[in-house]
Amino acid sequence: SINDKIIYSAKDFTVQYLPVTEQLVYSEGPEGMVAYIYVQHAGNNPSENSMKIGNAPVQITKVDVVQRSGNSFPTQVIEFIVPNASSGPLTLTTNGLQGTLLENFRIYPIIDSFNPKGGVEGDIITITGKNFSSVLAENIVKLDNPGSLTLISSTPTEIKAVVPANARFGRLSVDYLS
Repeated sequence: SINDKIIYSAKDFTVQYLPVTEQLVYSEGPEGMVAYIYVQHAGNNPSENSMKIGNAPVQITKVDVVQRSGNSFPTQVIEFIVPNASSGPLTLTTNGLQGTLLENFRIYPIIDSFNPKGGVEGDIITITGKNFSSVLAENIVKLDNPGSLTLISSTPTEIKAVVPANARFGRLSVDYLS
């Protein structure tokens, strides 16, 4: 103050907020799935927001703005399509500020092929696909009948497993611990 007079700035100071998750509808899903997340401090239309899972861009298809009871700020309901990507943090950038909405959005593994198509106990099966864990102990590979296979190696796109002693036949499945 000057001579007990208050001096004000010519422009207002604007407080900006990082986007934050209010309610998570989906924390995992297959590539191509339409998912939703409730966020505060996001843009009110898709073009004002940029979303990623890991480093992969996410297509935002719609943003609805709602005022929820007890909230000081409006909530944006963001509709997005799960990309062809690996699992990773779900982030949202709006007005140059990035917030992590979820530490790990899990994208389901996909089996593209496996070889050989048949074999005997002790044979090694090579499974190719995507969204496998590169951490061997996190992958779970099963044969319909009787159960889990012993894993030898894994990358995000390939798993090698051994045919168990009591195996008969069945479909292969891949999942991983998250």
